Amino acid sequence: MSYKISIITVVFNLLKTQREKQFRQCVESIHQENKGQIEHLVIDGGSTDGSVKILDEYAKKGWLKYISEADNGIYDAMNKGIHLAQGEYIWLINSDDYILNGSVNAILEQADFGKVDAYICGVNEYDAKDKRVSCRIPYELDDKMYFSFMVSHQGIIYKKDLHRRLGDYNTHYKIAADWDFFLRVYEDKSCYVKNLYRAVAGVRLGGLSGSKDKKITSVHLAERAEIISHHFPELSNTDCEFLSRAIWKSNDEIYRYFSEQKSDTYSPKFIKALKILCQRNPLDKVERIPSAYTKEDMINKLSDLPIIEPPYNQKENKVVLCLASDANYEPHLYVAIKSALSKISPDVTAYIYILDGGIVQKENFYQLENQKVKISFIDMRDQFISASETRHLTRAAYYRLGIFWLFRKFDRVLYIDADSLLLDDVSKLYQMDIGDKSIAGALDSCVWQKSLYSKNITWCGFSGTYHDYCRNYLNMSEIRSQNYFSSGVLILDLEKMNLEEKRCKLTKLLEKDYYSHDQDVLNCLFSENELFVLPRNWNYFNVTNTLKESDYLRDEEKDNYFKFMCAPSLVSFIIKPWEVDNLSCDFANVYWQYLRVSPYYDVIARQLNNPAQNSKNASKISYKLFGLLPLLKIKHNSTQSSYKLFGILPLIKIKRGKRDVISVLGIPMFRVQNKKKYKLIKFFNLLPIMKIS
Repeated sequence: MSYKISIITVVFNLLKTQREKQFRQCVESIHQENKGQIEHLVIDGGSTDGSVKILDEYAKKGWLKYISEADNGIYDAMNKGIHLAQGEYIWLINSDDYILNGSVNAILEQADFGKVDAYICGVNEYDAKDKRVSCRIPYELDDKMYFSFMVSHQGIIYKKDLHRRLGDYNTHYKIAADWDFFLRVYEDKSCYVKNLYRAVAGVRLGGLSGSKDKKITSVHLAERAEIISHHFPELSNTDCEFLSRAIWKSNDEIYRYFSEQKSDTYSPKFIKALKILCQRNPLDKVERIPSAYTKEDMINKLSDLPIIEPPYNQKENKVVLCLASDANYEPHLYVAIKSALSKISPDVTAYIYILDGGIVQKENFYQLENQKVKISFIDMRDQFISASETRHLTRAAYYRLGIFWLFRKFDRVLYIDADSLLLDDVSKLYQMDIGDKSIAGALDSCVWQKSLYSKNITWCGFSGTYHDYCRNYLNMSEIRSQNYFSSGVLILDLEKMNLEEKRCKLTKLLEKDYYSHDQDVLNCLFSENELFVLPRNWNYFNVTNTLKESDYLRDEEKDNYFKFMCAPSLVSFIIKPWEVDNLSCDFANVYWQYLRVSPYYDVIARQLNNPAQNSKNASKISYKLFGLLPLLKIKHNSTQSSYKLFGILPLIKIKRGKRDVISVLGIPMFRVQNKKKYKLIKFFNLLPIMKIS
């Protein structure tokens, strides 16, 4: 009898290793899903503790088949099971893991079942107390596989025929043979691999590859280095040892290491793989890579962007909405889209395009789709790699500049930032009449606050006020500089633009670096004759109103912010409501209403409760005589404590770090050295005066 799927489980001494309970759950979860289309093969390594009785119990029920004999490790056992398997597809499930309800049907009901070589699915990960700690989402197989962890094999269902084409698991490896095999799958470009964005198995963390035992870790790293050497023979042993740990290293460390090597000895294949590796972590803002990726390379790369075909007809009542995000802003992107969809008119079709800098859980967004909502992701990870990043701005902010290449066949596109909140029907904004203008944006705060407009900045050889920066560095006219717009909300009327001319001008502008990055670029791209200034309600900043009435340069902005006469339709979160200090900021309550019913609530809540995330947040105590005269002011956070007399004179300051420093009256008098078994306090870092064991 042939089966559609063969599930293979490798076991050894279940009773001795106290895995009987977990194994029974594994077997029963598979049996509950079995409608006669799957077989369960158990390969026992010759258990001597009575485990075979458990196997025999289930075999008599017809729930599984098993063999019990000595083997040469887990991968030898897997190979045995694969050779015995009668199924078209192989699925490896460990003895302490299990499959989830509905997972088999989810695979068998795929329209392309039988044509796909491998389905890569999500898995739920559980700790020793069976508490779910994460959901590992499948990612696209690319060159990062050469150096980083692969997806969990419990989430991969693949054709048995792949072993005929690519060979068995290499039993030379004791821990990393599955990584080695799936690298072969990746390199065989004839393989059709498909991601399924749903969890199919429950995985208990631990096992060999996740072991903290130093000997096992040493073997694992050595195997990883050997596999890397096989794929990149030009690398030295030292290079391979370094790369075996690459997943734990920052992009900056990787860059520093390889910038000291002779890059002309590296193959194009290696350079490409290393570039992909350095894009793996959206939270790591250091995106420098070896083989210098120049601005010219970045500009030329824009021509690789696809031209999106409009999915609508001209008369359709629609919104074309574009947003950009990396994984760091993924939860806030979800809130922005959810809030927009909750307010949109039911007779409007929303075409939503996400400029994707590494979104992890795309399935969360696809679940928002219906007949009136279409969501598409556009991969932007290879774009703007050498764009400058400073302050809070990452290169994901530049993605909106790709609109001029991507949407050249569209009549109009609305762009909003990922940290926005819609309080009104977004179709009103998209369909707004902007006359003969080609772009619409709201004024940025720098042109309506005196304090910002006259702020001194230094940038790329320029030094002066922000107003002078606009006039001299950006070469703006006086009128244009007073209408400097925010790039957080933009209506781009592409039909009214000479797009070829705009793209040429953009490539010239991108040769320079700018204080406000892509926003400066966009402001330089459009003249005052092309700009329609949006009403403030469509890009309302939730700023803390600490300004005086006289600080507002424009009466309209004074009414909007000082008198709160503006009824916001779209809020731009200048103050982030997901940070612990800002939980009560303007419109935070609305943001959290959407977040609480989103798939990301637990993620943000954990960050708020993480002391490491909140170390910058200080507690303050102030003692005032008669409620007016400050006597003592105490400020404390995780890095330092300060005590000031009259709120000004520094009495004591304790700065914590590798060496704690205690200053008295502003003079660093004591230093505390943290030794292995004791602390040593030195006076003026010279005389040891105290030892604390």
